[in-house]
Amino acid sequence: MGKGSRNRKQRSPEPSSSTGPYFHGGVPGKEPRDLLLPATQLGFRYNYHALGAPYDPGWVYLTTDEGVASAYASRYLDGHGRAIPGDVHEVQPMDRPQVDPDYYLFPDIFLRCKKARIVRTVAHGVVLAKSAQAQLERPYVVWGSADLPVWDEDGLVLPSDQMAANGVTRQWTTMLRPWLDTADIDARGRLTIARRSDDMWRTILNVIPSLDRDCQIQANTRWRRHRSYLCITCGHHLDDSFEAALHQLGGDAVTLLASIHHWTIPNVVPELIKAARARNSSRWKWLQGTVTN
Repeated sequence: MGKGSRNRKQRSPEPSSSTGPYFHGGVPGKEPRDLLLPATQLGFRYNYHALGAPYDPGWVYLTTDEGVASAYASRYLDGHGRAIPGDVHEVQPMDRPQVDPDYYLFPDIFLRCKKARIVRTVAHGVVLAKSAQAQLERPYVVWGSADLPVWDEDGLVLPSDQMAANGVTRQWTTMLRPWLDTADIDARGRLTIARRSDDMWRTILNVIPSLDRDCQIQANTRWRRHRSYLCITCGHHLDDSFEAALHQLGGDAVTLLASIHHWTIPNVVPELIKAARARNSSRWKWLQGTVTN
């Protein structure tokens, strides 16, 4: 098992009062009675799929939550840094477990010891999507306090106190796709996942599912001198191509996106149209050329 959460504070380790059972998600191919040893004793260069995750390779990490162990098993990297499906083991610590200081908010869940013996293998070759991992770990991914979860039960981001102080609202975070990683949105609500992407606007379309989903524009060409537009989904009439494009993209979502990032709507709309056309060109056949406001 490795590490990964948000707004943790490291503290001095202290003995755990937990009585188990204990689980470890990680190295595959082990048998009952095999020992689990720290990476430093095995001579491994430690790797882990978690942005900025702290980790002390001198310990074996345990949990009393089998679901958490499954999430870690699915993120296992071997000693050469290759991602392979890991196993979930029930283990017996060979020394008294300590509270993992990186997860001091959950002292009965996250633990560490110097070595552990495998009692049985609970699951082999665990493969979980990121959203499935997040669902298993949801109770323990918090904004610095055990009663401030990052996600609600549907996986939608709950603004942290810092986000709220910066004006980030639930109206914005509920527009984002479920189980968005904590590293993918910053304290001002901006989509860091998009800034890291090779195709920023395509990523934004993926992160905000409501963009270019609900409405469909049809051009009215009966009058050559005045081209008008109709949303065949909701019946809304629009006078120019920019208004029509904004309507099809979703005006509320575009407005919030621009506001959060301090962008202007006239600059955002053409970029979103390019990405939307690349995703589904048939939805934009009505639009000739580009739009300007």
